[in-house]
Amino acid sequence: MWHGSKWICAVVVGVTAASATATAATPTLTVRTVDGQLFSLRAERGHWVVVNYWATWCEACREEMPMLSAFAAAHPSVRVVGLTYEDIASAALKKFVADHPLGFPVARVDEKAVPAALKPTFLGIHALPLTYVVAPNGAVAKRWVGELDRAKLQTLAGMLSRQY
Repeated sequence: MWHGSKWICAVVVGVTAASATATAATPTLTVRTVDGQLFSLRAERGHWVVVNYWATWCEACREEMPMLSAFAAAHPSVRVVGLTYEDIASAALKKFVADHPLGFPVARVDEKAVPAALKPTFLGIHALPLTYVVAPNGAVAKRWVGELDRAKLQTLAGMLSRQY
């Protein structure tokens, strides 16, 4: 799982309040979800998109999932995708998703396939959970390092009415 990379679970090291500035980048990302569908940021233009990096071994990631699922259900115009950033067999990931039903698609990603504007890193270190908010125009509008909480989701809900 670790493959010699530097990993932190953001909550463990106390980075939960960190929020990076948005970038003007309009990243492209296309992934195949565990249910075999394609998810493409380009296809979601015109919608807010939440890109949430997580791993099955990350406790903070697992704890934020129900809240993120509830947010997705309450805001059907927002697209949410969960990107697991770990070395896990497809069958094991499918079982995890079946055992922990989510209201959004999930895909496994490889670091080499992730655009620079959506890398799951903080200060050069891999950090989980990590969430990007992509505006309807495709630009990265927000990045949160650490577990999502109600305050962050309220901030996100407030962003939904902004024009980009």
